[in-house]
Amino acid sequence: MTPNSSIRLRGVREATLAGVDVTIPLGRIVCLSGAMGAGVEALANRVLLAESRRRYLLSMSPFERARLGGVGGAAAVDDIEGLPPAQALPAPAGEQTVGTQLHLPGDLARLARGLSEIRCTGCGGRCASLDEEGVAGLLEECFPAQTVWFVAPVELEDPASRPGVIDELARAGFRRLRTGTRLHRLDEVDEQTLPGEGVEVVVDRLAPGAARTRARVGEAVRNARALAGGASLLVGEEDGLEVWTGTRLTCGRCGAESEEPDWERVIGAEEDGHQLIELKGRPLGDWAREARLRQVADLAEEAEPRWPEPAGRLLRALAGAVDLGLEELPLARPVADLSHGEQLLLGLAAALADGLSGILHVVLSPPSAVDPWTRDRVACGLRRLVERGNSVVVVEGHPSAAEWADEVIHIGPEPSGPAAAVHKSARPPAAHGALELVVEEAPSGCDPGPVPPGPELCIPLGRLALLAGPTGSGKTALLRLIGRALSPGRGVPVRPVRAPAVRRCVDIGAEARSPAGEQAVLMDRLGAMRPLARLLARGPAARELGLEPRSFLLHRPGGRCTHCEGAGVVRHRLEVMEDFAATCPRCEGRRFGEEVLQVTGRGVNVAEVLAMTVEEGAAHFRRERGVHDPLAAAIRNGLAGRRLGEGVDGLEEAERLLARLASHTVRARQDELLLLDRPSAGCRPETAARIAEALLAIASRGVSILVADASGDLETVADSVARLPGAP
Repeated sequence: MTPNSSIRLRGVREATLAGVDVTIPLGRIVCLSGAMGAGVEALANRVLLAESRRRYLLSMSPFERARLGGVGGAAAVDDIEGLPPAQALPAPAGEQTVGTQLHLPGDLARLARGLSEIRCTGCGGRCASLDEEGVAGLLEECFPAQTVWFVAPVELEDPASRPGVIDELARAGFRRLRTGTRLHRLDEVDEQTLPGEGVEVVVDRLAPGAARTRARVGEAVRNARALAGGASLLVGEEDGLEVWTGTRLTCGRCGAESEEPDWERVIGAEEDGHQLIELKGRPLGDWAREARLRQVADLAEEAEPRWPEPAGRLLRALAGAVDLGLEELPLARPVADLSHGEQLLLGLAAALADGLSGILHVVLSPPSAVDPWTRDRVACGLRRLVERGNSVVVVEGHPSAAEWADEVIHIGPEPSGPAAAVHKSARPPAAHGALELVVEEAPSGCDPGPVPPGPELCIPLGRLALLAGPTGSGKTALLRLIGRALSPGRGVPVRPVRAPAVRRCVDIGAEARSPAGEQAVLMDRLGAMRPLARLLARGPAARELGLEPRSFLLHRPGGRCTHCEGAGVVRHRLEVMEDFAATCPRCEGRRFGEEVLQVTGRGVNVAEVLAMTVEEGAAHFRRERGVHDPLAAAIRNGLAGRRLGEGVDGLEEAERLLARLASHTVRARQDELLLLDRPSAGCRPETAARIAEALLAIASRGVSILVADASGDLETVADSVARLPGAP
């Protein structure tokens, strides 16, 4: 990668970007910053990431493209030069665990196979599958100073064939059989008196010392297993000790055979009912469920002399995680349960473990959402990626980016000055202000998982409360715990939560991030679509046509266009070619059927309302409070210029959040608790101020709001702060 190489984008028209040109230098840490709605997220997601994936898929065969879900549509851009392979950082959590994201299970399973002891479920004996060298080691361990007989237990399908089998053994050169604890010469055996349905053939007799050469032991093992179908029995001549061995997993005490465990499944902390597997004196499943990355590294260091390749790969994969301070993360913890900062650091550790170069890492989780100490670790990890020949683009609007990024590129107009400070407005205490939400102390002996196990926590209701603390202190996990505890049917939480005054708990962040679909529009997210539908359904034209309020909604059939299902466009998803979208020929992009479009309210039909901006809609429906009030709240939240029919997927994360806050500003009740995690993450100061003002507007009505935040941006406006302990 040459020092002057760069990505050159010309005529980018995604989202609100109106044909802009952008040059992004490679081999550096670059931050993309922009005011709310400037199109920064669209540039990162729809251009850098999606276009890189599309170009990669175009280089593959049609069969491979179809297997990977199709090519997708081309980005709305005139030209792109110098775009390297790109990947999101961190990768989507999905169902991954800490161990799988670091690609540990394969090599860890190999070490576990060598270091673990497997006990027979029948007799408790030790089980193993031994090759010739393993049998030689077993001889020295169990029979160091005595002669050993190699016995092949041969099962007969038909006992009547025993005389013929004995003749065959004699012709093959075997001289002895074993019955019970006695040995017999083959030519002296009365086959009619031999017990059982098989014969035990003595293959060889090895004395201590020179007789146990590697070649002699190997020959005896091969001959015994060839006769007995893979099993053999070692018998001490002096003490009569019997030890079974086999090519399959075999109990040394009783000879029972079983299938080899699925080691990766056991390491993945899943149950395995076939064998009792122990590692360091503990069941392997329990060890895997409770092991920290530090303990995995210790295990790899211990095993490196015997198994240098898998142990070395494990240590290299763990090096980045240890350097970034993640050594105490549990191996089996789901990535989705980690905090924002932990997910970002783990993604960095996984990228460092991959050892790739020439990759464009697009960081969609803003580092400004974490505490300063964690932010320094993130910056260190990003710098190491660049030093290995990669490039980094971070979507980040916080001013702190200038401290650790090589360059900040502003999309749209640059900020003209500092944002106005936000202050708490004087307001009387809520009617139930004396009531609290109480998170009780975790029960003794209960594993709290990612939830902090500390003492009882009391949070005032009826105001804006903040959960503060460093990354990994459990803020996000505690927020999830409260949401589960106060939502019916969500299971029993690890720590009981008491909040008698709360009748409904809402996770606003989850609402804002939930998949929207092609039919979801801004009008609906503002909570104004249903009041509009009721208004239109009350008109005489709607009654004459038999239309109900649901006929004017997009998320359900009835009145929407049946051809495009209310999307306004028809998308052709092709497996081997680029996808494309065309305006629906039936509704011509208006989303609804002809009957619905005949109905007007206040002089406009539903399609004409969706074509309005938020500001125009608020002015037009100023006398209809159900429609006007959420639109007026959206104007205060900075969404005045957005069109009511704008697809939710086309909005930036901050805009989706402000839309939900506008809705709750109008309809939230005092018996509700609103939860929000990292609301201003990655935002410019002016956008963060809008979010803070929106939260204060809701809290001024006596509504309870609980926010988790590590950056400290909201501490000056919060009514109360609960600080969770945690060591940077």
